[in-house]
Amino acid sequence: MRWIPTLAITLGLAGASVSRSAAIVSVPIVVAQASPFDVPVDISGISDLYAFQFDLSYDPAVIHATGVTEGAFLFGGHAPTLFIPGSIDNTLGILSMTADSLTGAVLGVSGSGHLAIVHFA
Repeated sequence: MRWIPTLAITLGLAGASVSRSAAIVSVPIVVAQASPFDVPVDISGISDLYAFQFDLSYDPAVIHATGVTEGAFLFGGHAPTLFIPGSIDNTLGILSMTADSLTGAVLGVSGSGHLAIVHFA
């Protein structure tokens, strides 16, 4: 059986200005049931991003989150980061308080890229 997962995201940005739609959640169009898949949480058209935090909701009757890894956007060698993978609640279908921040007195990052990768099964 194949299905299309539905996700909702709430994103908070620190030290940033956005020229257009900032958060992009790229979900595979069709996923085979019981097959693991990854969902990148991307940023586009951002200037001077120093930190972010997001919550993600999903239908726990259909999929389960298995983890979150740091994306390359902030981590990409600009400065050390502090990544917090957040808390997964597969009963309610909520991934909460995933966050990442540059550390120290550095300028924020500008451009586009992966903030985090959420893993589902």
